[in-house]
Amino acid sequence: MAPIAASTIHAWNDRQRKNKTKKSNLIAISFDQRNHGNERHAQDMFASDHGTAMDTSQLLIYVPSYIFPMNNYTITQNMVLGISLGGHAAWQCLFHDPRITTAIVIIGCPDYVRLMSDRARLSKLDSWTKSSPKGSEFLGSKDFPKGLIEAVEKYDPAGLLLGDVASRSEDLYSREPSVMERRGLVPIMKSTLQGKRVL
Repeated sequence: MAPIAASTIHAWNDRQRKNKTKKSNLIAISFDQRNHGNERHAQDMFASDHGTAMDTSQLLIYVPSYIFPMNNYTITQNMVLGISLGGHAAWQCLFHDPRITTAIVIIGCPDYVRLMSDRARLSKLDSWTKSSPKGSEFLGSKDFPKGLIEAVEKYDPAGLLLGDVASRSEDLYSREPSVMERRGLVPIMKSTLQGKRVL
């Protein structure tokens, strides 16, 4: 991420110089994401994504005290950019931190259940292949345990918007939400996404 941060700063400064616009500064902070393993891939990856979102929020609290110890500048806007694992974390940052108003997500998924379900299918996990119908026992298995389901429902964007993971069906993704479903979605979308931009 460091090269992307550097090129973003360079492009920002070039644009301001060429347009002779009012000078505003851009600070880019790049950091490595927490590690994740393989055997418990679903839990490790979600913990890594959620941990990175929490780390980002913590950084927003403390960065001003390090870079502006004399309070001579104020940070007025916060945006996140994430690639792959960082993209998954960027979705969580956008949904959970009201200070973040823009997210650029590259190869990131806001629906962890569908992402891991597809990986379970492709990896031919027993919890996927040995259930009937296929995949029906993946959620709640050792590969995607109940504790992980609870975390996903609380922190994953699709978990927040769509609710109960276990009751989701494929038709939920291919149809317009019902009037009743919209009543539940609108307040959540307002509190998490209103006034925010996503690329």
